[in-house]
Amino acid sequence: MPFTINELSKSPWLLNGICPYFTMFPIHYPVQVLNNTKNAVVFDPFCGRGTSLFAARMFGFMTYGIDSNPVAAAISKAKLANTTADNISKILIKAMNYDSKLEIPNSEFWQIAYTKIVLAQLCRIRGYLIEHDGPEESALRGIILGALHGPKPKKIENASYFGNQMPRTYAPKPAYSVRYWKSLNLLPDNIDIKKIVARRATRYYKSNMPTVQNNVIYGDSRDVNNYHHIPEVSVIITSPPYYGMQTYYTDQWLRNWFLGGPDKPEHGYNRQLCHNSPQKFAHELSEVWKNCATISQEKTRMYVRYGGISSRSANPKEVFEHSIALTNGTWKILNIKDAGSSLRGKRQANQMLLTTNKKSKPSNEFDVELILNA
Repeated sequence: MPFTINELSKSPWLLNGICPYFTMFPIHYPVQVLNNTKNAVVFDPFCGRGTSLFAARMFGFMTYGIDSNPVAAAISKAKLANTTADNISKILIKAMNYDSKLEIPNSEFWQIAYTKIVLAQLCRIRGYLIEHDGPEESALRGIILGALHGPKPKKIENASYFGNQMPRTYAPKPAYSVRYWKSLNLLPDNIDIKKIVARRATRYYKSNMPTVQNNVIYGDSRDVNNYHHIPEVSVIITSPPYYGMQTYYTDQWLRNWFLGGPDKPEHGYNRQLCHNSPQKFAHELSEVWKNCATISQEKTRMYVRYGGISSRSANPKEVFEHSIALTNGTWKILNIKDAGSSLRGKRQANQMLLTTNKKSKPSNEFDVELILNA
């Protein structure tokens, strides 16, 4: 049964918003594609925060994804977890009482970002989740990532985030945050982690959702070895990184820390797709399209939303078409249509641009439908 746009802002679709994350990929796009599809096996080689995967789950379709960002992979897994709010709360208690040596960061950022008690609790939960995995752990991990940073409440009883004033979508660099907090005399609140998790768990996991076969692979979609555990797929829905946009990893440094990463940003870290030139970028993107073909059923359709940023002179449409041409006829473009600007509707691209190039604006996006031509 097709879903309507009005349903997408209500439970159980609320789970799609479990953790804000840079994306130019609204839920309406995969839903629109899947509304006209039956018995699909869905795949996304750049699954990001799992929008395509979650949409496929809601249709009851098997779904698979790959992403090179550990934060993206964790959020995607949370959206596919089959669990309940009660079970999540039980795992939280277990994690908060986990007996392990605490590794508590102690730079000035961490001293002002969270209260001492809250930070210790987060570190204990972090230690537990690094060593344990399962549906409840995946859901709890996603909830914690979504609440790790965001705005301070006017009243502490209404707190939705764990720390001092920060954006919801990305984590600013430590030095900038410290200067900002000191300039406004901002201190963190001693919030109740259990209360925030319980509220979010009830919001996101109170409704019954389809249980589907799925797999989210944390890895590089250029590596054909990452496709060995994915069955034949019939529909591919994706939105690759835009040429020139390279801040996906560093802007998520605080969430990456919670997953086991370093307690400060790592610069120059790029696991996927070379942005040195449009030609190199298109070549590496073509390798992904070729890999997708190896797991595709006959006449598999691929739907791609793509665009660019004005700070790069390369024409995003030309970059994409070049990447398809480099597959030597493996994929055939059926149609391309304008999808408008990602600034429309106050999408997260607005905030993304503030962290990259304030003078930059996203180009108009376009939707491409392709068919396997092998």
